[in-house]
Amino acid sequence: MINVKRFVDEIIRQGTHFFTGVPCSYLTPLINDVIARNETRYILASNEGEALSLASGLWLSHQTAVVLCQNSGLGNLINPLTSLNAPFSIPVLLLVTWRGQPGKKDEPQHKLMGEITPQLLTLAGVKWALLPDDEERALQALEEAGDYMRQTQRPYALVMTGDQFSADAPGPAAPEIGATRAEALAVLREHADPQGVLVATTGKTGRELFTLSDRPEHLYCVGSMGYASALAAGIALGCEQRKVYVIDGDGAALMHLGNMAGIGASRPSNLIHIILDNGSYDSTGAQPTASPGVDFVRIAEASGYARARRCSDMTSFAQALTSPVNGPLLLHVPIRSGSMAQLGRPTLSPFQVARRLRNLLATSPASSGTYPEGTATCPASLNPANENRSMNILDDAPSNALNPVLTEMDIYASKAISLKAKADPSIANLSFGEPVFGPPEHLLNTIEQQDLSLAAFMDASKRYEDPRGSLALRQAIAAWYQDRYGLKLDAEKEIMVTHGGVEAITLSLLVTTKAQDRVAISDPSYMLYARTINTLERRALRIPRPAGNHEYVRMLAEHGSLEGVSALIVNSPENPTGYVASPEDWAAIGEAAAKSGTWIIHDEVYDAMHFERPHQPARMVSSLAKNAIIINSFSKKFGLPGLRIGWMVAPAAIIDEAAKAHDYLYLGVNIQYERIAQRLLSDPGKSAWLENMANGVAARCAKAVSTLTQEKGYLWPRRPLGAMFLFPDVSLFYHQLPEQYRQPGRPVGDVVAQYLLEERGVAVVPGSVYGPQGDNHIRLVLCTPDDVFENALKRMV
Repeated sequence: MINVKRFVDEIIRQGTHFFTGVPCSYLTPLINDVIARNETRYILASNEGEALSLASGLWLSHQTAVVLCQNSGLGNLINPLTSLNAPFSIPVLLLVTWRGQPGKKDEPQHKLMGEITPQLLTLAGVKWALLPDDEERALQALEEAGDYMRQTQRPYALVMTGDQFSADAPGPAAPEIGATRAEALAVLREHADPQGVLVATTGKTGRELFTLSDRPEHLYCVGSMGYASALAAGIALGCEQRKVYVIDGDGAALMHLGNMAGIGASRPSNLIHIILDNGSYDSTGAQPTASPGVDFVRIAEASGYARARRCSDMTSFAQALTSPVNGPLLLHVPIRSGSMAQLGRPTLSPFQVARRLRNLLATSPASSGTYPEGTATCPASLNPANENRSMNILDDAPSNALNPVLTEMDIYASKAISLKAKADPSIANLSFGEPVFGPPEHLLNTIEQQDLSLAAFMDASKRYEDPRGSLALRQAIAAWYQDRYGLKLDAEKEIMVTHGGVEAITLSLLVTTKAQDRVAISDPSYMLYARTINTLERRALRIPRPAGNHEYVRMLAEHGSLEGVSALIVNSPENPTGYVASPEDWAAIGEAAAKSGTWIIHDEVYDAMHFERPHQPARMVSSLAKNAIIINSFSKKFGLPGLRIGWMVAPAAIIDEAAKAHDYLYLGVNIQYERIAQRLLSDPGKSAWLENMANGVAARCAKAVSTLTQEKGYLWPRRPLGAMFLFPDVSLFYHQLPEQYRQPGRPVGDVVAQYLLEERGVAVVPGSVYGPQGDNHIRLVLCTPDDVFENALKRMV
């Protein structure tokens, strides 16, 4: 990290006291430090081109300024860079944050600009360099930038690759008066025309609208800051029979204030332009905007809006929304800064959102063909009712015939890496969870002679199983819980056999949630959870879970309640971290679930693998007796992942509905496999065998932790307590890598996994696939052949 005070001190030492630009979250510590100082001045700019022009004016008056911006703002910078700074040869230092770096997870709006940022700067004639993470090298980079600008009289850009500054100075205090944005959006949803289109500006406005409710009439802008009002005006002009509401922010409205003149000139009578004004860039740390000195109502009136009104409270806002519309109408709504505690993100891609709305608007009655006096009419060729088929080429593309939720998902990383490792026997494969142990050797002969006999095969092949699974197997599952935990279950009503644990999770979500409901998963967590949630068109809510003891206690205390969350998936013992939930964790989960009515889905497939802390099924927690679902399987504990037998334990009403879905989608589980599963669970020697297996995994874990030490570049923020995986932090190891591997813009764990595979012949999984909190980690599998495990450890150090 770079000490932000030292960094700003160096800028001041070089003679610069002015800073201007548009905030980015990466820049928040620096902006806060500049605002807090007496010797520096932060000048508000509504867009990046304005900031560069202002800085250029300062240079002409023998002052200098640093322009701060996100790389998305390069679009606004190109004009002055090429037509002001280049011909007049004016040097300005740009501090640009690089979002959407190739190989690094980010939001979809940053992808294209992230790919072209280096080339775009170069094409615009701007010499640039990455800002180093090392503080001394960062200060040296500042000095080199100053030398270059003095010698060449040209702009120079330092490009930030992440949160590189320490956060010392506090941010601006948010006033506690007025309605919140969520409250204003709730009023809008209640009083807007149900058939109306809602266009939400980028940032937290769109995210909050999606979190509150998602409808085909919604469009959530991502990126393109300041253009939501023009976009909405285009929709309104094309669909005059629908009301169109655009929810703008003060920062976005100010960025391209000229949109209001365009709206006033084109006069879409069905457009309601709402500016939710909190006086800040809320998404990047609540830095102030210029809105306190701006009268949006008078600007709208002067621009030609039919009406404009300031709504000082939610009552007047509701009244304005229900009054007759003969627009364009502007509603200026002051609110306070801050956002919802559990703020989700749209789970639909921008492509899906746009096509969904476009398809909806195609069903609208044809436009009347009348236009406000003084405006141009719409040619027949552009009328939606007579649209030339050549304009619909995207609608006929093969990709549109497929489910975009699935087409946008890549094969998950552990499987992709494992396939590569399996193709090369020289690679020590620690990437995929296929246990080498099991089933118990003393059962193999009986399984071969009875369960795999021709008679057993023919019996199983000639009939369907009950959707709930065989009663004998369900009774064996009930006995498993009675014997191990003293937990009494009704085998007929509360247990169901499934095609592995993944189907059990899918059925649990199908029964307890509906489309667009929020399902919480901790970050990090098993990679398939988010994919399953998204496939079912639910919304995955990742909640950061700090490393340490009583992690769920801390997660719920630091990141809010479960209000508005339909289900929470808890994996304990956990893949990938090896964490086992403590009694305190379960108490906190139970309390939060009871308050919010959230279902708890406990994935306990590694229940037989716990080392230092005993495992506890969720149903044993008194507050979860009626709202917990337990997921389990034979795959891991008995080393039979290909058997594909799992089960779910749930209240009778859940099992009833799950059995329906199971019957509709999958039909019964293979009867012959059920017989093998029943034999495993009914074996009197299973407990001793499982204990011996768990001891072997624990010994492997201890050896790995003692071998992969801090001196070798491995850190252990989480002490593994169970399961069959390790999740070390490899930040130190990363800094030991050859220079060609330490490329900016990629998660540390991704780079280390690539290096280990290519240079050391060890296959591991990058931690980023388990969530952003795993970016600095890799995952290792413990249950491999002895020689593979030993060779992998030797190669990794």
